[in-house]
Amino acid sequence: MTQGQSVTSTITATLSSGSSQSVSFSTAGLPSGATASYTTSTSCTPTCSRTLNIATAASTPAGTYTIIVTATGGGVTRTTSFALTVNSSTGGPPPATYTLNATPSTVQAGGTITISWTAPSGSSSKDWISLNATGAANTSYGWWQYTNGATSGSFTVPAPSTNGTYEFRYLLNDGFTSVKQSNTISKTGPTS
Repeated sequence: MTQGQSVTSTITATLSSGSSQSVSFSTAGLPSGATASYTTSTSCTPTCSRTLNIATAASTPAGTYTIIVTATGGGVTRTTSFALTVNSSTGGPPPATYTLNATPSTVQAGGTITISWTAPSGSSSKDWISLNATGAANTSYGWWQYTNGATSGSFTVPAPSTNGTYEFRYLLNDGFTSVKQSNTISKTGPTS
């Protein structure tokens, strides 16, 4: 979708047993300036579908966001997620304006690492930076910190306790979509 436009998606819940239940839906992971709304609530007998409408503002930052939909009914909660890509209204993909730089490249137990970053103006206050073992999933991290929407900054981070190779990642809007990885850092020496 393009900044300032809307998109819809059909969300379906299926009753697996018991009597008809009212189901409520909620949405998380929206970029700044975006809103979500659903069609009127219905009971599931055995299925119910609702249309999710996501509207963006012209100021919504371009990028890819993980949208999480939660359905609750009859004492049961289920979630699903999907990727929402917001393209710049000026056309083309969002510019590559994220940077991450970690120093030093080798650190010993008890040492520290400085991670410096830049991000585009209008970034979410819930964007965050994590320290991950190289090759690990975005959901498997040790240290992390929100950027609070700043366009640049740095953090001083204690060295990981386990020897290995690590990297910092810039993740969007309290989700697990990574837009930039730092250079790698090697943790060597005795473990703490």
